Amino acid sequence: QWLQDYVKMSASPEAVITYECSGSTVTAVAQNFAHSDSRGITGSLIIVDEAAYQDYFPAIYQSVLPMSNRLWAVTTAHLGNQGAALFKALKDAGKEDAEQGPSGCNAYNTPRGIRVIELDFWADTNRDENWEKREKKLYASEKDWRRENLRDWTSAEGDVFYPEFVEVGKERF
Repeated sequence: QWLQDYVKMSASPEAVITYECSGSTVTAVAQNFAHSDSRGITGSLIIVDEAAYQDYFPAIYQSVLPMSNRLWAVTTAHLGNQGAALFKALKDAGKEDAEQGPSGCNAYNTPRGIRVIELDFWADTNRDENWEKREKKLYASEKDWRRENLRDWTSAEGDVFYPEFVEVGKERF
């Protein structure tokens, strides 16, 4: 609703926002659009939010390359699915050539020509040590804080559980 109040746009079709002043459109699609809606269309920019959480991110990546020359994949750190593995592989390629930007910002191009921008919370000058202390209290654990705010790819979501360990020591219980 806030966007509709701010920008004059059409109300239908439901999943498409049309900006009347330019004729540009924004289309919301489901995670599986690579297998359905992505064929035969073009886009000037494709944005994938929380790409590392998208199981179908590899299919999205493959299907949008022919239809658009710009793909923005945004995410917090996450492990454990094909989307996370692809996102991490794409972002890590070429990292040794990273340009140090302003505080909290690094940018580099991968060998495939993908532009990677890593943006830390402290790039926002309003987010100082006091903000960090207040914000940390909102997270259930240090691990959750690190994954969400420090781009820590070693802090997997959830607790580690190995089913085979259930049998260890079972005879004692």
